[in-house]
Amino acid sequence: MGDAITAAHQSQWLAEAMQAALLLDGANHEDEAIGTVAQFFTTHLRHDDREQDIHVHNASAPRLPKLTRAALSQEQLALYQEITSGPRATGPQHFAVQDRDGSLNGPFGVMLYAPALGGALQELGAAVRYRTKMSARTREIAILTVAAATGSGFERYAHERVGRAAGLTEEELSTLASGTFASEDPVEGAAYALCRRLQDTPRPLDDDEYEAMVSVLGHEGVVELVVLIGYYRTLAQLMEVFGIGAPSS
Repeated sequence: MGDAITAAHQSQWLAEAMQAALLLDGANHEDEAIGTVAQFFTTHLRHDDREQDIHVHNASAPRLPKLTRAALSQEQLALYQEITSGPRATGPQHFAVQDRDGSLNGPFGVMLYAPALGGALQELGAAVRYRTKMSARTREIAILTVAAATGSGFERYAHERVGRAAGLTEEELSTLASGTFASEDPVEGAAYALCRRLQDTPRPLDDDEYEAMVSVLGHEGVVELVVLIGYYRTLAQLMEVFGIGAPSS
């Protein structure tokens, strides 16, 4: 070998060391071997303990450690209490806002990491969910349309449960997930069309499209829907960046 950087005997030492560390006596199934290799890298290549909970980025492991009450600053604790004592917590619990250890699920746990912005998001979300004039069915149709467009597993998980409570059928939930929803209610149909249009077509509404939407939804209804779409797209993007999907069970 003409390697001017690594001597041949060093490569031999490496090969012998790896063989000694990874050789499995009597192994006859590749899953066992893969597990041992994975454990070897976990043990020997792990970062500092303070980083180990956040440096593994995959679909099943969030990139942010979940914060329990004991770990919160005063500002974070104030936001935590707003989330857990507001209408989400006092109304019907269609999905768990809190985990068993008291940490917050979904986008709420992310909000705690930036409480100044998280507080604003929490307040906007409460307004969108509880202080608009749209019906519960229309609201959940819009949220689930955003979930389908963004591929947000948590939003679909949470709001299919809320949608059932609002009166959406299993067939309607399936068509919302597949992008084929239709409704005989003109408001629901227009709301769904506006949600799809704003997410599927990257150009402004033309005058005819705008007038068609306003004629059914009214100016206030269009404002409410556009804000709702932006809010839930923001949550979906937060969860995508930080690797938060639907719970496994």
